Amino acid sequence: MKHFLFVFIFTSIPFFFCTNLENNPADPQRPGIQIVSESGIKKDTITGYANLDIGILISVRFPDELDSLSYHTGNGFSGSLSRINSSESLSIILTFTAPCTTSLIVTGLKNDLEVTSDTAVIFVSEPLTVKMTPFRLYASPCLPCTLKASVSNYYRWQQITLIPQITTDSLLVWTPTENEIGKRIPVTMIAVVNGMTPVIAKDSVFITVIADNELLLPPDNLKIDRRTDNVVKISWDRVLLADSYVLYLRDPDKDSAWDTITLPGTSYIDLAENAKMYRVSSVNYFGVSVPSEMIYGIDTVHYAHRIFFADSFSAVSESAVSHFIKLHVARPAVNEITVWCSLSGNSEITTDFGSSVYLTTIAPGDTFGLCTLSIIDDSIIEQNKTFSISIDSVSHGYISGQKVHNILLADDDSLLSVIYDANGAETGNVPVDLRHYNQKDTVVVMGNTGNLVKDGFSFVGWKNGTEKNGKLYNPGDTLILNAKAIRLYAQWQVTKYSVIYDGNGNTEGLSSFVEEYGYDEVIIAAKPEDLVKTGFTFKEWNTVKNGTGESFLPGDSLKKTATRITLYALWEKSKYTVKYDGNGNDSGSVPDSAVYEYGTKVIVQGNPLSLQKKYCLFNGWNTSHDGSGIDFAPGDSFFLRDSDVTLYAQWKSIPPAIITHPKDTSVRAGNRVFLTVQVSGVGLSYQWKKNGTDISGATSDTLVIDTVTRNDSASYNCIAGNTEGSVISDPAVLTVISAASVSAGEDHTLILMSDGTAWGCGSNENGQLDIGTEKMAAIPVYLMSDVSMVSVGAKISYLLTKHGNLLKIQNNSRTILDSEVASISAIPHTEYVMVLKNNNSLWLYYPSYRIWLSDSTTSFHGSCSHILITKGNNLYAFGSNIHGQFGNGTNKDASEFILIKENVSSAVAGIDYTLILQNGRLYSAGYNRYGQLGNGTFQNSSSFTPVESEVAAISGYYYHSMIIKGNGSLYGTGSNEFGQLGIGLPLDNRASFVSVMKDVASVSAGYLHTMIIKKDGTLWATGYNGSGRLGIGAHDEVDKPELVKF
Repeated sequence: MKHFLFVFIFTSIPFFFCTNLENNPADPQRPGIQIVSESGIKKDTITGYANLDIGILISVRFPDELDSLSYHTGNGFSGSLSRINSSESLSIILTFTAPCTTSLIVTGLKNDLEVTSDTAVIFVSEPLTVKMTPFRLYASPCLPCTLKASVSNYYRWQQITLIPQITTDSLLVWTPTENEIGKRIPVTMIAVVNGMTPVIAKDSVFITVIADNELLLPPDNLKIDRRTDNVVKISWDRVLLADSYVLYLRDPDKDSAWDTITLPGTSYIDLAENAKMYRVSSVNYFGVSVPSEMIYGIDTVHYAHRIFFADSFSAVSESAVSHFIKLHVARPAVNEITVWCSLSGNSEITTDFGSSVYLTTIAPGDTFGLCTLSIIDDSIIEQNKTFSISIDSVSHGYISGQKVHNILLADDDSLLSVIYDANGAETGNVPVDLRHYNQKDTVVVMGNTGNLVKDGFSFVGWKNGTEKNGKLYNPGDTLILNAKAIRLYAQWQVTKYSVIYDGNGNTEGLSSFVEEYGYDEVIIAAKPEDLVKTGFTFKEWNTVKNGTGESFLPGDSLKKTATRITLYALWEKSKYTVKYDGNGNDSGSVPDSAVYEYGTKVIVQGNPLSLQKKYCLFNGWNTSHDGSGIDFAPGDSFFLRDSDVTLYAQWKSIPPAIITHPKDTSVRAGNRVFLTVQVSGVGLSYQWKKNGTDISGATSDTLVIDTVTRNDSASYNCIAGNTEGSVISDPAVLTVISAASVSAGEDHTLILMSDGTAWGCGSNENGQLDIGTEKMAAIPVYLMSDVSMVSVGAKISYLLTKHGNLLKIQNNSRTILDSEVASISAIPHTEYVMVLKNNNSLWLYYPSYRIWLSDSTTSFHGSCSHILITKGNNLYAFGSNIHGQFGNGTNKDASEFILIKENVSSAVAGIDYTLILQNGRLYSAGYNRYGQLGNGTFQNSSSFTPVESEVAAISGYYYHSMIIKGNGSLYGTGSNEFGQLGIGLPLDNRASFVSVMKDVASVSAGYLHTMIIKKDGTLWATGYNGSGRLGIGAHDEVDKPELVKF
């Protein structure tokens, strides 16, 4: 039985799940299509449901092998596969970009016989999605939570089941229990369509259950500040708080409505000018507006705490002078609440009339809290008034309460009364006027007979509460009653405290000054910054002039025992210290310091404790360390005034004497040298001399020459002196050992110094430096002395001693190859060396044998390609001429020396090229790929071409050439890949000679580096520094000459 698998995916997104291949085709509730055949293709018509993000599996079974298989859909999508073997399967991806209804037909071909399936109908719908809002919620055990769920799917008639179940208006109501307080509970919706795998809501809600007293306080960026007595500033971050807080303003008429204000970010409310009341409400929790306390110019806002009324029940009972209100309050999560009320009525009631008249607190029980509010007011004649009941959670601020109607009744409509109000007093009793008045009667205002007290304030009279901006009434004043009863409110003025500071005999500064403090301010004793009394020092303040009262130091706090306090400055006689200073003494001790009162006569002491300073004699005292003050001899006296005095020992120098003379010194050029003289005495000056001439700036006991050269070799001495005389040191001879010659090779360098010592740096892979197991030397190391010439070969060093012996260094050993040798020249890139004997015969040495080259040789130079010799002034060559390096116009090699140029003073054999000097003019020929010929091109030349004039010396090795002109200027051309030309960046090859540096005596071009000796005997290096061949330390490479120090 052959099986073919069709996979239809109705989106470009990977599908999440598929229907099973073995779906029952008779079950229309199972999405998918199954085609089954016993003999030929036959299929029941099946209706399937497809989702845009879900694939459908289709199984096709055939009893025999088919020649081909094809399919097509009603929306024009089709495909085919020729010849399907039993081991193969077919997957087809169909992409549906929108909900639709389409058909599917599968056709098979067997021996040109076409067999077609029945038509399958596919409904393609939108993805099933479930969302909930809000995303995050705070819940309380006191209040149910309401969540809103939404479900989307294209074919609405499909059966959709939501878990948990929701109501028809898509709302899910859930109330947390008390044992869930403090937990973060996730709520997840699950939707199922026609039995398919459930779809979980992508946006789950997290509900945090908190107790009432755990609601967050307002954020810091909601600011309410009192600017003046009347102006309040409210500012907030509109971006962060626009959806959480609302500002309301309203007129003082209590029956008017609140106006919602959109803040621009900062608002100023002038309470005096606009007569506005304001409040800030939070809508941050549960979608319920929770207003703050109504504020009348107060500069704090209490955050509203949510407290619920259990029901709307309010019971009212009356008596002749009181009204009682009973109120049921839902159980809050606090220990205490406060209930208060204020009166509101028709427009005839004034603003001040009806402020809070009574407060009471209750402690709630397990279920309800019950409070009784007593309102005492027997002078109000209006009936059918409204009380506004408010509740205050002690720890969380205020919330508006319910209104209770029709609770005021008048006892007597004909009599008027005068009531006195304490208006915030903490202690005492208001006066009671027991008389009843008629209209137009004259009332005599009473005094503060009950000793009303408000902490921090002073009583200043009374004001009529019915008179807007009314006058202040003092006790004994009269007023006329109008048609209404009046209430007189006690008026309070902030208490001010004054502190008078008395200088008590000061000679400078104010004799007295006053500072004032408010009631809430802490009185701090002032600092006597400007007070001065000659000969005295301020000690403290005192409440009595003679110091017998209470004392205060500056910075102490004072109790507010009276509104006017006087503090007197107390003075004590000033004391000063006389101190002795050794002023640089080496041994002994100074006399002890002593303390004296102002005006005391002081006797100056001597030197009783053997105070000493090296090379000096004690010479009295002075008020300045450098002797510029007042001199005092032992036994002198002075009167102490208004400051401490320090007496400095004065010292007289003894004549200088040389202790240590500078020593003769030898140093290699390029290093730093120190010459030092040690002289006894103080106040010394120094002057160094070179060969009897003053050295500018050399005026210390040590002469430092940072970089010595051949020119610094001389005799040096130093003159030292002070006010008592001078001495001159013995001369010291400085010998500078300069670089005499240098040989730059493949990966190491040999250096010959003027004292006949040989040094080496770079690679020691083949023991060519004879430094044991060390693989390299980044700084030159000593090889041997009594050397007259050095020459570098490939992995080998050759040295010629002053006795004419040729020495080879290799494999960390030394071998004498020959004697009676006049000159040597190693051949680069080889272990060969050419040797000129004392009889002018020229030999070619290999470490194990030698070959005779020529007789009567004047000079010689070779490379791995060819060898040059001169006899007299005639130049001969043999070897390779592949690039025309013989300069004879051909490329023909020579197996024996042939004459190539006459009248030649010097010649260099580079690798495949030649440089020669003829009457100071430079000629070049041969290989020129890197510009080493210096002829302005990169083309080879088989003939000598003139390139430079006034040339004194030449050097060439690999692919770069160096020349020294008659004035000592160094030039280079050719390869510059590693900075071997020493001309800086860029590291480009050059076809013509470029200036490098001046005052050069000799140069040696190596494989990828160049070594230079200047006329002052210093050694310089540039180029590649592999294995430390430059001798300047472990650097990679340098592109300009750098001084070699060792």
